[in-house]
Amino acid sequence: FYLLINLKNVMANHIIFIIGTKPNLEHPEKSHLFLSDEGDTVVKPGDHVIWINMVASISSFIIVDDNRKKGKKVDDPNSGVFAPDPKLVPGSNIWEGHVRKDIKKGEEHYAICWSQDGMTYRYDPVIKVNT
Repeated sequence: FYLLINLKNVMANHIIFIIGTKPNLEHPEKSHLFLSDEGDTVVKPGDHVIWINMVASISSFIIVDDNRKKGKKVDDPNSGVFAPDPKLVPGSNIWEGHVRKDIKKGEEHYAICWSQDGMTYRYDPVIKVNT
């Protein structure tokens, strides 16, 4: 019920549901999240993206604009997909971010890091930017 109330006030071009996990205990960086868009999102500059966690066993998660994938400086405001970085909507299980308005056509990675059963895992979905 809480989710439906919050969604009424959220205008988004893309809503991505986190619907399952496949943790890899030996190699946490090789873990997998099941996303409603299968981890392959197509956006336009300026689009609004939200992620909604539907997995009760996830104790926390964070969306990271992964500038390091292509050797970009982490503190460079002109690199990465989102500006500003995605943020948690207070008091919810929803994260939201805006695709940079000046981003060029191409493919970018970002990371979703989550905690589950006392371990931290990482999954790297793809965002394809069409201009």
